[in-house]
Amino acid sequence: MAKKKLNAKQHGQLLFAENRSFLKNLQISKKASPLAIISAATLAAFRLFPLLSRVNLEKKDPRFLEKVLKEYERLLKKWYLGEDIALVQTAVPLTLEEEEELGEKLAKIFGRYLKMEIDVNPNLIGGAMIKVGDKIIDRSILGKLKKLQEHIVK
Repeated sequence: MAKKKLNAKQHGQLLFAENRSFLKNLQISKKASPLAIISAATLAAFRLFPLLSRVNLEKKDPRFLEKVLKEYERLLKKWYLGEDIALVQTAVPLTLEEEEELGEKLAKIFGRYLKMEIDVNPNLIGGAMIKVGDKIIDRSILGKLKKLQEHIVK
């Protein structure tokens, strides 16, 4: 049975998938110095060389490898900048420093940076509730009171 040949986009996706766990472990801060970011990107690029040997370079398109790397770069940007949105509700407005700290903590939890949409909801009494996709992190006083109520009613 003949192997199915992958197109440039599929090769780029495969390279990214194989390099993703390495990138996740780097945990690059958005506040990192340009030198640190360049160093981390260089490390990730060197890991790509053995993976690139799997790319079928016998294509007639002379720009095939360029297309593969362009797809890899697109996925890398999506991973680093984050396309997922964290819906954050807080009892009181956050300072800029608190927002940055929360962004860093979420990046560690989810392995990538997330765009944050922050709303103030005084009904939470204190703390915050965060929703990313179908995952909810409830660290609000209201959430704790509801859990306590459920425990007492049972």
